[in-house]
Amino acid sequence: MTGNQNEQKNLPEEGKNAAPEKESSALFIAFVLVFMAMVLIGVSDLPRSGNTASAITSNIVSNFRSLQSAGLMFRADSRDFIHEIPQGVNIVEHLTQYTANPNWSGWNDFIFIISGDLWWIGRDMGRTRESRRRDIRIRLVGRAESVGLFGTSQPEPPPSIDEAYLYEESHSFIWVLVPEPRQENEAQGADDDI
Repeated sequence: MTGNQNEQKNLPEEGKNAAPEKESSALFIAFVLVFMAMVLIGVSDLPRSGNTASAITSNIVSNFRSLQSAGLMFRADSRDFIHEIPQGVNIVEHLTQYTANPNWSGWNDFIFIISGDLWWIGRDMGRTRESRRRDIRIRLVGRAESVGLFGTSQPEPPPSIDEAYLYEESHSFIWVLVPEPRQENEAQGADDDI
């Protein structure tokens, strides 16, 4: 036999071995395309059963920090019309405009209330399944002092910072305080100290 005939004998018969390879390649390509489509349309929350309490807790704290930053920017921008901002009602939609994703539906879990000179961002810990989990509440209690998480049993923020209690597992609502923006002369004074 010539070399050419040997090469032909070593080739797989049509439909015998070639089909499973093509099928597995097609399945792999389909999986990759579905995954890429999910990423592109923003489906980043795959089944939550695999999420750890630590990751969920970090996400809650991260969202609070994002809203604190948004609150700080909103507070600085609203100095001229601060007296027109309603007191004691949830106006979280004003803060979300200062976030990277203002249309995210998760912002609906948060509360933004101005009470006198104090600007509070809160979250109803009974609203979502994940925030009712005891392991997550315990982790939030552990981070309460370092992050500045306060708690109440009602949907109203603490009446004053002196009457604010650090978040405890029994609290139904968790709150953070939006800091006051530094005045320009304070910022320049701080830079002079460096």
